Amino acid sequence: MAGVKGRSGGRRPGAGRPKGKTAATLQRDALARDLAALLKVLDSEAQVRRAFFEANPMILRRLTDIERHLGLREKVRMERTSRHNPQGRSSAAEALFKGPA
Repeated sequence: MAGVKGRSGGRRPGAGRPKGKTAATLQRDALARDLAALLKVLDSEAQVRRAFFEANPMILRRLTDIERHLGLREKVRMERTSRHNPQGRSSAAEALFKGPA
């Protein structure tokens, strides 16, 4: 391989004559710097977005608690399920079971 015309180096990768900085390597270095800067900006925006989405449920939960405490929101009632009625009873079904008032 070393005897082939146009090659300057040995058989091992990187064993050839050291080459100086060419235009391609300079562009590659500039692109790497630009990419690192973009990744840094994207990372900071991802942190802001993550903080926003993590804070929303806590704020809504606290607001709902305050509304319930002030009586502005009805209390959540879970439907009762049983073996006889696995989907639970709706308000229409309860009215039928209670009969006329």
